[in-house]
Amino acid sequence: MSNDVPDLVPCVVTPASTLGEVAFAALRRQFAVYLAKQRGTRAWHDAEDVHDMRVATRRLRAAMSLFRDALPPSTAKLRRELKWVAAALGDVRDLDVQSERFIEWAGGDDAALDALGALGERESARQRLLGVLDSPQHRRLVGGFTEMLRRGPSRRNVAATAPATSLAPDIVTRRKLRKAAKRLTPSSPAQEYHALRIRGKRLRYALEFLGGVYGAPARKLDARMTAVQDLLGQHEDDQVARRSIAAALTRTDSPETAALLREFAERCARDALRLRRKFAGVYARTTGRPWRRLRRTMERMRVSGCAPRSRDAAAPRRARNASSRRTPGS
Repeated sequence: MSNDVPDLVPCVVTPASTLGEVAFAALRRQFAVYLAKQRGTRAWHDAEDVHDMRVATRRLRAAMSLFRDALPPSTAKLRRELKWVAAALGDVRDLDVQSERFIEWAGGDDAALDALGALGERESARQRLLGVLDSPQHRRLVGGFTEMLRRGPSRRNVAATAPATSLAPDIVTRRKLRKAAKRLTPSSPAQEYHALRIRGKRLRYALEFLGGVYGAPARKLDARMTAVQDLLGQHEDDQVARRSIAAALTRTDSPETAALLREFAERCARDALRLRRKFAGVYARTTGRPWRRLRRTMERMRVSGCAPRSRDAAAPRRARNASSRRTPGS
């Protein structure tokens, strides 16, 4: 299958863009990445191709959720199918992250290689992923997505044709995120950190997709939210590794292997605690002035409007101005 994505431009977002244009720009950009990374994912030359393809699925699904009112109903099914692909990519990526970490910690120790073997399910995960990518269902997904992106925003969809500045402030929200973040402490359950990470993705991707509309205020807050998400992602990697280690401990009969697995689990626990202690400071950089600046920008642009006046809409105004300039009896 070709990695090209023909006839899916433009992907440029400006303050004058409609919400539909913003939505399709995000989808087209990420779908191009999704297709471009397939070849490397299949060939297995670089683990980062799997990571990039997985991230593209995340962004695609986030865009379809954030902008669902401006998208055709068919995107709901496409989003469900992308979740299926994302799960297969995630299984491989999680094992890649664990493998890199354990190899670094083990330093070539033979017993450590035994421990890694107890954890090693990467090849079977890879085969499952290849089965997904080679399936008729995936081919239909790619074809349906391509066709939807070629058609672009519907002119009959009110949300799609509305200026992005009029609707985006209702999309860029953080109320639930802020409440959840305030409750977190270093002793909070890991599930609460993971739940916050899921909520944070919505805001982080909304800021990214709307960067061309709101400029520096959105981009600066996006960079700070990315730091929060990176920290929470590392914390979740620690939890995934600890669960894998716990499972491996039930399968091994080697005392040396078990000892190394327990050492790895302790390292994961220490790293997770370090991240929990850093969280409040990293998250604090997304509050206060950066958030207020973005909200002021969004509200000002919603009130003033940024979409250029169309020629047809401007005609009555030009006629009124011309009439007011006429002298009596002219």
